[in-house]
Amino acid sequence: MLDWLQNSLRPAVWCIAGILLVFAEAIVPGFIIFFFGLAALLVGLLLFAVPDLPVTVVLALYLALSLGLLFGCRALFPETFRGRRSRSGQDPDEDNVAGARAFVRTPIRPGSEGRVDFRGSEWTAVSDEDLPVGAEVEIVSRNNITLTVRKVTR
Repeated sequence: MLDWLQNSLRPAVWCIAGILLVFAEAIVPGFIIFFFGLAALLVGLLLFAVPDLPVTVVLALYLALSLGLLFGCRALFPETFRGRRSRSGQDPDEDNVAGARAFVRTPIRPGSEGRVDFRGSEWTAVSDEDLPVGAEVEIVSRNNITLTVRKVTR
C-alpha cells in the first residue's frame, strides 16, 4: 500500500514544486529558476501519464529538461537574456546622453569634478566653466561614469 501512495503523490509533488519555482522567479530576478520550474511541471505531468518510471529516470529527465530549456531558450532569444547593446557595443543609454539636461548638485570648476543630478541619480561631472549649485546644464558627452557638461544658454 505504501508503494501505491508514493506513486500517486509523486506527480503532484513535482507539479507543486514546479509551480513554486515558477512563482519564485518573480522574487529572484534572472529568469533562470523559471526553467527549472517548467521542467518540474513537465516531469509531474509525465508522471501522471506514466507513474511507474524509476527515480533515476525521473531525475535524469528533470536534469535534461531543465538544462535543455534553459540553454535552448537562451540560444533562441539572446536579447531577452543578455540585454540589448548598441552597435558600438556600449550601454544603449549612452547614445541618448548628449543634449540631455541635468542640475548641478555640487559646484563644478574648471579642472575639478563636481556632481550633477541626472535621470534620478547623482553623477560625477566636469566642465570648462564655473557652474554653481542649482544651475541647469546640458550634457555634452559621457566618459564611463563621468559626464562633461556646459551651462544651458537660453
